[in-house]
Amino acid sequence: MQARRTCLKLEYEGTDISQDVAGDFISFDYSDNEDGKADDITVSLKDNQGLWIGAWFPGKGDTIAATIIDEGFGELYCGRFTIDELTAGGPPRTMQMKGVSIPINKTIRRQAKTKAWEGVDLSTIVDEVGATGGLAVIYEVDLDPQYDRVDQSEESDLAFLHRLCEEAGLSLKVTDRQLAVFEQQKFEDKEPIAELVLGTHNILSWSFESQAFDLYKECTVSYYDAKTETNIEKTFEAPNVADGMSFTITQRAESFGEAERIAKAALRKRNKHEVKANFTLVGDINMLAGVTVTLSGFGNYSGKYLIEKANHSISGGYTTKLDMRRVLEGY
Repeated sequence: MQARRTCLKLEYEGTDISQDVAGDFISFDYSDNEDGKADDITVSLKDNQGLWIGAWFPGKGDTIAATIIDEGFGELYCGRFTIDELTAGGPPRTMQMKGVSIPINKTIRRQAKTKAWEGVDLSTIVDEVGATGGLAVIYEVDLDPQYDRVDQSEESDLAFLHRLCEEAGLSLKVTDRQLAVFEQQKFEDKEPIAELVLGTHNILSWSFESQAFDLYKECTVSYYDAKTETNIEKTFEAPNVADGMSFTITQRAESFGEAERIAKAALRKRNKHEVKANFTLVGDINMLAGVTVTLSGFGNYSGKYLIEKANHSISGGYTTKLDMRRVLEGY
């Protein structure tokens, strides 16, 4: 049987350096995150001749693009990354380069800010943060929450925007110089791309973690309606939680429909990690953050799962590690 062959294509500042580094290659890791974190890569190389700490030393803000080529199965373009961390050591002499999917000369990830946003909607905030970070914006959402006032308090732009998206039941992804906002539930509703079956050769290891308690049955949104001068309450109940706790949040809403959306998003945030799974597979370029898979043969843990993080690693062989959560049903 012919051995499966996986190789890595690297482009440094637009120039293909794959052959130049092939003899020095140690390992490669690509982390693809579904929500709230920038994607990142790490390239580890031998530096026996001292080139990487000398003549080939990366410049500040240099970019590197990576593509995993899995012969017979296809290619995975990981994206373009800005090198933001360099580590050298020895013996033996090595150089490790880490890159992130956000330009490091932008402030949206590192600089804490305090700002009052007034009379804005979420898409406007997304556009402004994207522009500040030099990122293209993809807003794949039907709703557009409105804010009379929302405060950014000693938070980076990315942390602030992630908080708003999380409160609205949305996901925020930063990848390949893009800032994307999308609805979690829509991605959960998509058909699984694969079935992972216990005992098959492609599963190298697996584990599950589940909450025995701390599930929530219902959330009530309470706010004061200035037009009617009355206190308004709207409750949303999780349809598939037989026994759980209740909680109330005080947050202004423009309508009962918006109050229900806020309550639903709050319930999803608290309950979505009821069941988590960690799998290591034979490398699979199709396993990406934001897609769903079906797990079979795992008893009560079987079912449909969303991939929250996919780590693709080449080091001798090619493996894919998955952090997943079981999809919520009915809300």
